[in-house]
Amino acid sequence: MNQVLINVTKENIQMGEKWNFSRCPIGIALRQNFPYSKIWVGIWSFMIDNKTFEMPENVKTFNMFFDLGKPVEPISFEINL
Repeated sequence: MNQVLINVTKENIQMGEKWNFSRCPIGIALRQNFPYSKIWVGIWSFMIDNKTFEMPENVKTFNMFFDLGKPVEPISFEINL
């Protein structure tokens, strides 16, 4: 199984759009790792092409806080392909 490290940076946070399923900070970070894939980010999960991944708990919290306009800090998480 391949593991990929996803880094959500300060720049991703600054560029991110609240409630946008592909232009939120997590979506931007995923696109940096998978530039030619279809990216969709929901509240508790995300998709890369047609594969669904459940978010780790800290990423769910980050996502919720960002969408609610609360301050968030850069985070990193791994996904298994």
